[in-house]
Amino acid sequence: MAQLPGEKRDAITAALGLASDRIVRTAQLANGPVWQVLELKSAADVLAVDSSRIRYPEFISVGLIGAHPPGSECQFETRMLAPSSGMSEDRSPAR
Repeated sequence: MAQLPGEKRDAITAALGLASDRIVRTAQLANGPVWQVLELKSAADVLAVDSSRIRYPEFISVGLIGAHPPGSECQFETRMLAPSSGMSEDRSPAR
């Protein structure tokens, strides 16, 4: 696992309108496909992202993760923005 290259991080954060102070860390993962992942400060930050703001071919796969407050039903909120698959997001509906 490597940190997401600065130019990719900057392009993703600009496209999604994310403030740099909301990003905890980043990673670029490769297990065949390449995944660009950003850990945000909170689950609320993850849920606030508008997935329609990134488009293929500039962006392929962007993962987001952020922690819910202690005592919540779930520990983390995760989202996979996947414009290369022909859909804006691969996400199950909220419960």
